[in-house]
Amino acid sequence: MRILRFIVISLLGNFSALADKRPNILLIFADDIGYEALNSYGGLDFKTPSLNKMAKQGLSFSRAYTSPACTPSRVSLHTGTYVTRHGHQGILPVHLGSKEKVDFQRMPTFAQQIRANGYLTSVTGKWQLAGLEEHPKHVRNAGFDSCCIWQIWSKGKKTGRHWNATLNHDGKIRADIVDRFGPDVIIDYVIEKMREAKAADKPFLIVHNELLPHWPVVETPDDRRIERKPSQ
Repeated sequence: MRILRFIVISLLGNFSALADKRPNILLIFADDIGYEALNSYGGLDFKTPSLNKMAKQGLSFSRAYTSPACTPSRVSLHTGTYVTRHGHQGILPVHLGSKEKVDFQRMPTFAQQIRANGYLTSVTGKWQLAGLEEHPKHVRNAGFDSCCIWQIWSKGKKTGRHWNATLNHDGKIRADIVDRFGPDVIIDYVIEKMREAKAADKPFLIVHNELLPHWPVVETPDDRRIERKPSQ
């Protein structure tokens, strides 16, 4: 990952003088997905045609090393360092109301460096690297101009991320999404940020953290449509 980080920084240095050639970056953090779930890696349980196409047209890794836990993997992603270097070996207990945070001033992020090179930077979904009530500037300090992320605690109560999601949109809790599905809301946010960057004639970095992985498994809008469909 340190090699990848060096390559990204080197490319940004070259692109800084040629703004019109800087690439847009959408980084999707799927969370809790293994190679066995993808057809392109031999998986048979699910149909993944779009991801198969991306794998065929792009670059697929045949070997990788990671910590299979939320906080360590996310810190590695943002800092380009292994667990042995950044030191976060377990999950930050944000779900338990911890006031701890990942110190992105001590460990610089790739988003900080990309933002410094003129990119509009945004992040979505699961953050879980600090409690936002205790550390409201944490996302911005990590290098993101804008966010639409799940706030796990609000006014002393645990929140949800699926139906009736509690999403922090640039410091304010969204009050207009009570009947909407949280994962759909953040997809709309991603599209909105792409359009804003195009209108501003600037490149974008969007780190899109999925809200759907692992427990609890809930009904999606597609599930509800199928249930309401009249029987033939």
